[in-house]
Amino acid sequence: RRAVQQGRLATPLALQAHRDFLALGIILVDTASLIHDALRLGLAHSISIFDALFLLVGLSSNTPLVTDDEQLATAGAAAGCAVIRLGDCRPVSG
Repeated sequence: RRAVQQGRLATPLALQAHRDFLALGIILVDTASLIHDALRLGLAHSISIFDALFLLVGLSSNTPLVTDDEQLATAGAAAGCAVIRLGDCRPVSG
């Protein structure tokens, strides 16, 4: 959403990226048991609990955190999570 609003990504490309994302078959994770740790992590790194949950799932599954949010990327790296910054990625032409 932010990339489209800032003119960095065309709407049709964003919609296609969303379809491609859904096709990945991402597994849903119940985060209820992570709330306490997310609060602690959020307070330690000045990120929202929502962002901290993404980070905790990445840490617990040994999966890179993919984000366009610099503050979240910095927190992820500080917490020992591999981080992929969307700004560093190049579009793939079809």
